[in-house]
Order: sequence, then structure tokens, then C-alpha cells
Amino acid sequence: MSDNLSGNNFFRKFSPAIAILLLLIMFTLEITSAIQESQSIDEGVHLSAGFSYWHNRLIELNPEHPPFVKLIAAALILPLNPNYIWQNLTDINQWDVARTFFYNIGNNADFMLFLGRLPTMFYSILLGWLIFIWTRKLANSKAAIFALLLYIFDANILAHSRYITTDIAASLTFISSLYFLHQYTIKPDRKNFFIFITIFALGQIVKFSTIMLWPIIIIYGFYSKINAKQLFRLIIGMSLATFIVIFIAYFGHPETYFTGLSALADHEKGGHYSYLLGNFDKIGFWYYFPVAFIVKTPITTLILFILAAILFLSKNLNVSSWQSTKNNFQQIPLVHWLIIIFPLFYFIASMINRINIGIRHLLPIYPFIFIFIALVFFNENFKTKYIKIASGFLILFFIAESCLVYPNYLSYFSLLVGSTPQGYKYLLDSNLDWGQDLKKLKKYLDDNQIAEPIYLDYFGQASPSYYKINYSDMRSDVKTGWIAMSIQSMMWEDSQYKWLLDKKPIAVIGDSIYLYHIQK
Repeated sequence: MSDNLSGNNFFRKFSPAIAILLLLIMFTLEITSAIQESQSIDEGVHLSAGFSYWHNRLIELNPEHPPFVKLIAAALILPLNPNYIWQNLTDINQWDVARTFFYNIGNNADFMLFLGRLPTMFYSILLGWLIFIWTRKLANSKAAIFALLLYIFDANILAHSRYITTDIAASLTFISSLYFLHQYTIKPDRKNFFIFITIFALGQIVKFSTIMLWPIIIIYGFYSKINAKQLFRLIIGMSLATFIVIFIAYFGHPETYFTGLSALADHEKGGHYSYLLGNFDKIGFWYYFPVAFIVKTPITTLILFILAAILFLSKNLNVSSWQSTKNNFQQIPLVHWLIIIFPLFYFIASMINRINIGIRHLLPIYPFIFIFIALVFFNENFKTKYIKIASGFLILFFIAESCLVYPNYLSYFSLLVGSTPQGYKYLLDSNLDWGQDLKKLKKYLDDNQIAEPIYLDYFGQASPSYYKINYSDMRSDVKTGWIAMSIQSMMWEDSQYKWLLDKKPIAVIGDSIYLYHIQK
């Protein structure tokens, strides 16, 4: 579908500039919110592991995740020449290394964290640009800006686009691999071939879940316009490029890749202790991600997604004629089926997974959802005055809600379930409390001149002492005084502090740390 001549000239001419401006806004939101937060739980391990890879030329720490994100993040702190005291990391606890590297040997933890987070922000900008470009090619400029707005102001995207983790990079891997696969199937020349196999291969060292691209690519290639010889050449190219990239990234020890993959498989098989709807389970819940998707996805996105699905089905389904329905579906471009089927496939695969620790593991499906919504809402067959008014109102509401959430994006919960204050009733961990608010606690104590010692039970890897918080560890016999308690610590299955939930906190710091002042 192309832009028509009436009313779309502005968007056709200026949409790239508008997209760049929006992405600059996103970057500003990321930077200004990130500097207010202490490290999330996984970040210290990822950055210290990445630095150890450069220092020792070995992948020893944290093999459960491929090295790309960690290597790039750590590359930015190499010029700082931080203190580093380890030569042999065999059998050393990765969490101990991270705490020591950040807080105990004289390094500037906050500056290292800031630099290490910048690449993830860069990945998020690239991902947004790719959403814009692909939607513009498949529909028009207005649709592209609409999809980009859904992406940029999504609280879950903003939350994880600021951390040294693999989730945003993996999302970029999935959409870029499939985008350039589509480009190759349209024009299977040497340029598109090498672009695709390079991006695909790099994606294989971002996150192990990108392995699921293999069957999707092969099936899509089979049904596309490329011939069997071109598909075979593509598979061989993918295989060779992947081996070369793994060999380089693992410093000549590709067997370590399979060691990490095996460790992840063992983790998945054994499950991960998880919390959902007030219950705990050692191997997770099969319905974890459906619930997480409903309670963490902004209500605007849910409404638009449901409406888009209804419009799509109403246009193509004919209950009185199976042949008519079949013909309608056959007329849908193959690339549209790719955008529809991939998130369904990924979502089902996630439900089978026993590692239930956050909506962040669903992030790769969101760019495809945004594109799908834009493709339907800006399809000429569906464009009516009422749809335009409704979509305009919803997107304004969506942006306003996102602005009100700032800077506490990680703890966001949908208005559908009462917003963030009710979030702990549904999910914990990286959905709400990931140790990110220790710096905010320090700021609150200073701003309110609370100098006396506090009792603290903090769920995180940052150091209260490093931030000069005057504290003692919380104990079960403490019933009075200043008490700062992570919501994760209060809600945990064997927590001795659930009685605090019946008390009114003086403040809720960043939505995850509850501060009480209980008098005798």
C-alpha cells in the first residue's frame, strides 16, 4: 500500500525526520531515567563477565548467555582501565565477582554502569528505526509513525532498553533477521545475501533463544519466491557465518558455546522459582506469560491489538464460504503472515519454557504487534472516520500514561489491573522489583534529612554502603523504627515481613522499596 496524494505528502516527505526526532526523545527518556537507578540484579554480572572476557580472552563467567551484549557493554569501560584482580575464574561465584568488581576494589560503579548501558540504548534506537522502515515499506508513512509511537512510549520497552541485559538486543536480532530475510527473498542478490547471513550470525551470539530463527527462516524461504538452490545456499551461508562468528566471539573455543547452551537447557529443564498471582512454584506456570502479557502490556496496546485482530479477521473470514475465506487468506502477502505467525510461535514457545521471571522474555513479540496494528489500522479497507478518531484518542492517552510513569518504567503495570500499586499481587522479580531503586532510596533519605539508621532488607546486588546509606540489616525481631523493605522481600514465600503490608508506608521509593516509620 502506498501513500495517497491527498493529505499524506507531509508524512511522505518528513516522516524520516519525525522518526528521528521521536527516537531522540526516546534516547532522552532512557538516559535521564537510567542515571536515577542503581544496577538491576543481572547487570553487574553481565558487565563484569564481559570485562573478564576481554581481560582473560576466555568465556568463563555467565556462560548461560552468549557473549555479544556483554562484550560490547564492557568494551566501553576498557578505556577506564578499572581495577581487576582475577586471573583464573574457574569455580568462582559470578555474583561475588560482580559485587567486588563494582563496589569493593575502588572502581566507579555508577560511571561503569552508565557506559555499559549505552549500547542497549543504541540497540533500542536501531530497533525503533527498523520498525519505522519496515512498516513504511509495507504500508505508508502514517502507519510507520503510528507503529513507532507504540514502540517508543511502551513502558516495558523503555524499562529494558536501559539495562545491560540481552532482551532488547534479542528483539533487534529477531526483527532485523526477518526483515533482511524478506529483503533477500525479494531480491536474492549477493548484497542482500551477505547482509542477512551477517546479521543472523551475530544474532546467534546475542541470546540462545535466537536459535528458533532457524526453522522460521527455512520455512519462510521454502514458501517465498526464491528457488531451492538459493534456499540451500542461504542455509549453508547461515551455517558458515554462524560458525565463524561463534569461533571469534568465543576466542577460538566454540565448544564453550555448546557448554552455555547446555547450561541453559539444564536451567530450563529444572525450572526457576517463580511467583504468579500470589503463588510460588519451583518450575513455573504454563500460564505465566499469558497473565504477564495481560497485566504488563499497556491497556491502549491491548485495545488496539484486539481491535486490529477483529478487523483483520472480519475482512478475511467468510463464515458462509470456506472457499472465499481460503482465497482471502491466500491473497495476504507472505511477509504479512511472517509478522503474524512469528509472535504466535514465540509466545507459544515461551509458555513451554519453565523460566518464568519476567515480561522481558516476551519483548521480541512486541515490535511485530506494533507493526501488525499499524498495518491493519492504516489499511485502506479499514480507514473510517471512527477508526481515525479512536486511534488518535488512544495514542494520545497512551503517550500521556507513559509520561506519568516516568522514570519508574520497570515497575509499570496496566491500568487494567489497577496500575503499579497493585502489581505485587500479580508478578514480582524483573516485572517490579529488580534492585533498581537503591539510589532513589538514598536520595529520598537525603532530601528528607533522615539521618538516623534505618533497617534495610534490599532485594538487589547494589551496595547500600557504597551509596553511604546509614543502615543495619533488617531482622525478624525489629518491630519499630525506620524500616526500608523491598517489595520482593516482603512478598517472598517464606518472608517474615508480610505484616508490613498492613502498615501504611511513609513513602514508596520508585515503586519497589517501601519505607516505614513505626513508633513504639
